[in-house]
Order: sequence, then structure tokens, then C-alpha cells
Amino acid sequence: MDSLVKAHGGRFAGQLLELTLEGVPTLRTHHQLILMDIVENSLSENDFGVDHLSRKMGISQPQLYLKISSITVCSPVSFIHDIRLNKALSLIKESK
Repeated sequence: MDSLVKAHGGRFAGQLLELTLEGVPTLRTHHQLILMDIVENSLSENDFGVDHLSRKMGISQPQLYLKISSITVCSPVSFIHDIRLNKALSLIKESK
């Protein structure tokens, strides 16, 4: 979350402003940042998946699906996959 930019004291209507790799600002909810942090910190675990994420969040898999689908437009599997791809992209850009 190095690209996290705090807007208006860090909070704006319960959301945080984050710059994407393309430099386009996006608003992130508190829950979304927590989910992203858990996934990013677990990328080294080869078997990390939805079941692990739900356990780390302390909620059931159906509850996790509802939470992720309510704050994003994707499923938990796609959410994890997208974070992995974004991390890979940032590592490739750093190595250039």
C-alpha cells in the first residue's frame, strides 16, 4: 500500500484515496484495504485461497463472498487473482 495517499486527513466519507499504477486515483473502503493487506501479506503462501482469506478475516466463506462482492465487482477468487497480478506487474515495472 505504498501508493496510499491520505486525502482530507486520511478519510473521505469512510474511504481512502489510492493512486493506481497508472496514476489514476481510486477510492478504497476500509474493508477493502484490510482485505488487500491480508492478501498482499499472504502472497508467498502457495496454497493461499478463499478459505485462508475467510479464516484470516474471521468470517465464513459465504460472508466473505458477500463482503467482497458488495465492495468490489468481483468474486473472492478474482479479488485474490487481481491482487496477485497487480503485484506481479509492479515487480516487473520495478525491475526495469
